[in-house]
Amino acid sequence: MQKTESQILAEVLNQTRNIGKYYMGRLKTVDPLKEFEVDGKKFNCVQWVMSHIVWAEYMLILQSLNGPQPDIPWLQKFDQGSNSSPQPDWPSLPEVYTTMQEVHDVAMSFLSALDDKILDEPYYLKVSDWHTDKRHAIMHAIRHEGMHIGHLSWLCKLHGIKGF
Repeated sequence: MQKTESQILAEVLNQTRNIGKYYMGRLKTVDPLKEFEVDGKKFNCVQWVMSHIVWAEYMLILQSLNGPQPDIPWLQKFDQGSNSSPQPDWPSLPEVYTTMQEVHDVAMSFLSALDDKILDEPYYLKVSDWHTDKRHAIMHAIRHEGMHIGHLSWLCKLHGIKGF
């Protein structure tokens, strides 16, 4: 049976997440709140990057495409432009891992079931003034996640994890 475009986009997002899981797994033994600084500029810590990935998938896929939206009380602490220095009210890293998987599972089910006809509908990202169709918004979610996976790979190297 031929896959729909929505199912293919969901697969690409899922494959992007899979490579992210590889880096996240390599980072499980480090201090997730450790910040690195280069030329006076701080890198986001592991926990912020992972929590931001949760926020982005929720916002770019579930909220903005009007999908199911699980209640995540801490989500807005990791939105675009939020303070990325460790905060005492951040969720625990195990909670972030669990929530990340829950949001991803909901997003995969939602995306896979979308009717391809809606992909041409206009879409407005609530985090910017970027106007496009829903198809390209999903592609943006995939690109965004891939970019932050690159940050996780840098954090592996900065933490001294072999192979980076």
